Amino acid sequence: MSELSAKAKPASFFDLYTRGEVSPGDIDDFVGRWHDRVESAARHVPLHEYLGMSRTEYEVWLCDPFALPEILQARRTGHALTGVMRARYEAMRAANCPQDAAILYALGNWLNQPAH
Repeated sequence: MSELSAKAKPASFFDLYTRGEVSPGDIDDFVGRWHDRVESAARHVPLHEYLGMSRTEYEVWLCDPFALPEILQARRTGHALTGVMRARYEAMRAANCPQDAAILYALGNWLNQPAH
């Protein structure tokens, strides 16, 4: 085995999620590992990089922890994440579920930022 392959970067949460090898709920385990800094891949990198997300994707996930399918959809289709999330936001507003109020507030603020 070459030294290069022995030091290969482990798959990120989002790599594994994209391949269907982990579920959205598994992200909490990855966040915990990053906080514990047990893995060398978790040392000296921001959490969004460790998870395999762009800063913008990470911001969306912080606003809406159930948005991983939309983030994946934007990646796979090449559509702008802002557009995908605006559609989700509008659908959630139309559904008018009280338990979505915090997500709607955070996501609405994110969507109203000048640039992503």
